[in-house]
Amino acid sequence: MENLPDLVENLEKNEKTQFKKYLSLHSEKDSKYLQLFELVEKKPEITNEEAMKKLYGKSTKSYFMLKSRLVDKILDFLTLDNNLEIDDERLTVSYQSIILRKKFIKAQILWERGIRSDILEEILLEILEQTLDIYAHDIALEAALYLRRINFNYQSKGKNINDIINELRKAYNAEILAGEVFSFYAQNAEKLSSVQEIKNHFDRLMPELHQAIQGVNSPRAEWIYFYTVSEEQRVSHQFKNAYESIMKCIQIAEQHPKVVSHLQFGNFYYRKAVILYQNLQLEEAKIDFQKAFNLYPAKRMNSYIVKKYLAIIELLQGNLQIAKQILQELINPESEKMMPYHTNLCKIYLAVAYFMEKDYKKAWFILPELDFLLEDKGGFHGFIRILELILLIEKEDFEMVNLKLDSFRKYLKKYNQNHDYFNLVYQVFNKLNGISYDYKAFKKDDLFQMLSNSYWDPLDYEPIQLYSWLLSKQIQKDYFTVWKDTLKTLSEQKRTLFF
Repeated sequence: MENLPDLVENLEKNEKTQFKKYLSLHSEKDSKYLQLFELVEKKPEITNEEAMKKLYGKSTKSYFMLKSRLVDKILDFLTLDNNLEIDDERLTVSYQSIILRKKFIKAQILWERGIRSDILEEILLEILEQTLDIYAHDIALEAALYLRRINFNYQSKGKNINDIINELRKAYNAEILAGEVFSFYAQNAEKLSSVQEIKNHFDRLMPELHQAIQGVNSPRAEWIYFYTVSEEQRVSHQFKNAYESIMKCIQIAEQHPKVVSHLQFGNFYYRKAVILYQNLQLEEAKIDFQKAFNLYPAKRMNSYIVKKYLAIIELLQGNLQIAKQILQELINPESEKMMPYHTNLCKIYLAVAYFMEKDYKKAWFILPELDFLLEDKGGFHGFIRILELILLIEKEDFEMVNLKLDSFRKYLKKYNQNHDYFNLVYQVFNKLNGISYDYKAFKKDDLFQMLSNSYWDPLDYEPIQLYSWLLSKQIQKDYFTVWKDTLKTLSEQKRTLFF
């Protein structure tokens, strides 16, 4: 069915209702457009063959034409002026820009027909004032240029049309540059594997953008600048600076709500929450993750990832039942189809929850399903191997431990280029294996001290987990109690970054 199910599922409940009304106004009551829409609405996974049979009773090329036109009708509907009545205002900024662009096309038609009367002036003035209000500088610049071409004597706040055009041109150029910087970052962020590569990337692009936004009234270019800087600082572990930069984005969004969509605003809170999370300020992070979730459209990957983070925080705080409930809700056939990577990460954390409850059987049952991550260079396959080794040691299946250690060694040799931590983990298990699991003797080993000082990252929190597990074995204390004490101590140490 290609993109039709995605479009239908993308519509909110009230949008679907309005679209059906729209179809009834623009086609026959029992039109095949409506029938096909309702078929996909009820059963998104319906095949072309099934839909064809229900609509036509036979195989026909007319069906594919119908489907293509239905996609066009949905897209047309989403750009309609009256669609601004939708309760969910998350796309108001986009809709306003579309409407203003339509008005500008009307002005262009009048110009091309040689009409230079009051109606053209009124349309252009209306476009200019409204575009300035939402900082749509591209359309504003075009409207201002047309006003100058018809010699309209425009004055606003002591500025003539030439002054306004110059300001708009600077703002628009800054926004173009900001868009280029942000797009380049978004496309290459995952490829920039080292902090030095990231630094080189920003050293090349950011000074020019920083210069472009000076003295320019463009909130859009400003938030893109600070958002991108915050990301560079976060990846480089400059958490305090990253926090300050993302707070500037939130401030801009609060001062200029017409410039920032709900989705973008949600991203600001999401990034702020991730920084707090990396600093182990879990309660504060939870609040901002929830704010992001409330701003995100429903049934989107953004919402799914935020809920995953909320589950991990509950896990870190020891609220295992709440964490398991959230994770089990996130693991479903729909998410496995649409977001297999994130769904399988949720399975890893569910296995961790079972491990922390000492339900080793359930934890072990989940892990073998996740070998798909073998090709993942982000380290999650290594995470699985660590969990397996801990579970096997708990079960005292030391023969299998040797086999898994050999598998781990091969994994590191083939994939581990940027994850030094896993080399340390391999050495820890290998050393334990060599001293017949004498945990007390291992306490004084340099490897144990290195492990206790390992850097903690939001999705790679194995150092705390492995350190706590080993310490609990050494002092013969309940693992979960040691885990919480370790986390609390580390949290108090890291809190000094901000406060």
